[in-house]
Amino acid sequence: MTLINKIKMLEDGLTFEKNHIISGEDFNYVQGNIPILVSAPRGINLGKVMGEQYTEALTKHIYDEVGCHLIYKAAYDGVDYENYDECEYKRKLVNVIFENDIKFFIEMSTADNIGDIDLLICNPNLEAIYANRVINIIKECFAENDIYDIHVKDNHIKTIKYPNSVYVQRKTGIEAISIKIKQSIMEPVENKEMFYAAIKSFDKTIKLINEYVHNKKTS
Repeated sequence: MTLINKIKMLEDGLTFEKNHIISGEDFNYVQGNIPILVSAPRGINLGKVMGEQYTEALTKHIYDEVGCHLIYKAAYDGVDYENYDECEYKRKLVNVIFENDIKFFIEMSTADNIGDIDLLICNPNLEAIYANRVINIIKECFAENDIYDIHVKDNHIKTIKYPNSVYVQRKTGIEAISIKIKQSIMEPVENKEMFYAAIKSFDKTIKLINEYVHNKKTS
């Protein structure tokens, strides 16, 4: 099976083992074995009424490849968790982090309102020492696959009122970032080469951030 076909099947819910999932009412949590939590708060494919195409599939693929903890929206309830300072989804993020000794939080989403750039990294604490190393990891991994147009902000785009990464960092003190990739890249039919490049870049990014977290713990 090709990587593209796997992602398409994951998007349709055909290949993900159901016994991995600890279901919530509107979102699912999958326990991992490395201290990284990946979140897809709008990860519902367009065929399921509304959401971000292939975000859910991308995070499931990363779970398969790397073993990160994973939480993603599983049903459309009309709620955007980032419109609320407190909500069930945010509280679940914090509980998972404390219960599993998570050291790094990554939120993934697509966006059509980030202009012409390919990737936007939003970091609630760019002044932290770790930020430059993590951002360099992301840039290097994507550059290897010819994705160079990457911007970094210390806040989020204006349409997001209460970013989950900001909430997580405030409540837990762990390192947290949000990665937004241009929607047109996440198109395996119309933009196959860029889509494949993005998947490979995300795979390596999470692997290297895990190495970074491990080295930080042992240093």
